[in-house]
Amino acid sequence: MNCKPGDLALIIKGCNTGKAVTCVRLAGPQLSTPNGPRMTMFGMRPIWEIDKSVVWASKHDGDVLLPYMPDECLMPIRPEPDERHVITGKIRVTAVDTNVLEQILLGDRA
Repeated sequence: MNCKPGDLALIIKGCNTGKAVTCVRLAGPQLSTPNGPRMTMFGMRPIWEIDKSVVWASKHDGDVLLPYMPDECLMPIRPEPDERHVITGKIRVTAVDTNVLEQILLGDRA
């Protein structure tokens, strides 16, 4: 799992890429939506309840704003690197596509 409760995280996949969110708690097997409870589409993969609503696309409902994000789409931002990201004293970011990182850092100038 990438994140922990309370982590500030960067969304690194999907149409919400580049947005910063805070992970509140792991979501249960059903997400609360404007149309009532809905089973998650991600099976056994963890999904976080986050501090703001983001766009979720659904072919049945169109674009829906929900305060959830799959863990696999998040990269935590922490003051100290996680041990698994440190190799020979250098920080190794393992979950960011270089094109996405360039877009985040350079914005419209890319």
